[in-house]
Amino acid sequence: MKIGKLGVYSIRLGTVLLALLVLALWLRPSPLSASMPESLDWRNYGNDLANTRFQNVDEINRSNVGNLRVAWVFHTGVLDELAELQASPIVIDGRMFVTDGHDDLFALDAATGRQVWAYKPLDTGEMPPLDNLTVCCGRNNKGVAFGDGKVFYGRLDDVVVALNAETGAVVWRATLADYRQHYAINNAPQFVNGLVIISLSGGEYEVRGQVFALDAGTGRVVWQFFTTVPESYAGDSFLRGGAAVWNPPAIDRELGMIYVVTGNAAPDILGEDRAGNNLYANSIVALDLRTGRHRWHFQAVHHDIWDYDSAQPPVLFPLRRQGRDFKALGHCSKNGQYYILDRTNGRPIFPVTEVAVPTVPNFQHPAPTQPGPGMSRRPSRPTRATGVLSTGSTWARPSSTGSPARTPLASLAPPTPGRGGSRGESKCLCRQSPA
Repeated sequence: MKIGKLGVYSIRLGTVLLALLVLALWLRPSPLSASMPESLDWRNYGNDLANTRFQNVDEINRSNVGNLRVAWVFHTGVLDELAELQASPIVIDGRMFVTDGHDDLFALDAATGRQVWAYKPLDTGEMPPLDNLTVCCGRNNKGVAFGDGKVFYGRLDDVVVALNAETGAVVWRATLADYRQHYAINNAPQFVNGLVIISLSGGEYEVRGQVFALDAGTGRVVWQFFTTVPESYAGDSFLRGGAAVWNPPAIDRELGMIYVVTGNAAPDILGEDRAGNNLYANSIVALDLRTGRHRWHFQAVHHDIWDYDSAQPPVLFPLRRQGRDFKALGHCSKNGQYYILDRTNGRPIFPVTEVAVPTVPNFQHPAPTQPGPGMSRRPSRPTRATGVLSTGSTWARPSSTGSPARTPLASLAPPTPGRGGSRGESKCLCRQSPA
């Protein structure tokens, strides 16, 4: 995972503001407004546990969306150029909960932007200074979860905190890892069935990905799942094999399954010391909600040497195809494919074929095939003139080192032997300073 510096017109704006541009319609009330709720909840990161981000309302539509105006702006007070705003605010009964890049947590009146309470662990000394933390890339926090009258979120120092939603008082804290080992939490948790589901980040620093379920009442670890499989990595490289989960999972309560998407294998781009397919990196993984045990997986990229991590939250939806109804899961991979799977068993609903791909350079141990869309013709081989491989719908131009040509190539291409290719010298290839 890598996130480049945001420009001057990005949400960071140099002075990190919580520019929650909550918009108001300057329109006369609709006759339907009397029957509409005064406020609508946005209870989860993706609104629902399926991550659809869909709200079934139509008061704002194509005919009046152009009349939206800024209703209020809330300033977090953070002026750190390394801090970012990546949070998805949630709203419960008219109260908004949102985080910033310094792990501050704010409760706001959603109608006015007035601060109700704030929790600032850096200001109170509960957290170590950010300069002591190893975070790739950027200081950010994706948000919170709500349940049982509490707000839950994870901090960059690997501490999960539960706070009273009304008062902001801390109910419990749970430490999941040692930040000195280069782990961090910037993912938003999910709350379901009395559990808080959260994960660790840090794959760029050769950590081992982990997903946790915590008891929402006490913070006790109910189960823990490691996202690297020893048999799929050479030697002991699975212990630092990446596959971190840095986007919130989707959850199907009826099936009792959690669906996580994993990041790149580590070390990023350099596959020299981790021969194998590197499961469960670059994968969709279904876990048992109650026990955390593996139910099924689908790997979108075998032995990733291109940083093609699974970077989008999965989405759950119903699908009818060829007269059959499916409980579907959709995921868009960085390899350019959108995979639609049967979420009961992980099987592709639309055909996926293992496509033969070049296996050079040898020192990278490239996988001989990669999953692509079912095709009626064989993919073309790279031509001498262009060196471009066509799989029918995905194009990649390998560089001399095996990395795809991207801009700027120099910042992403893995080192060749004799030029810093040892494991000890393979560090975060972020395009900005860590933390």
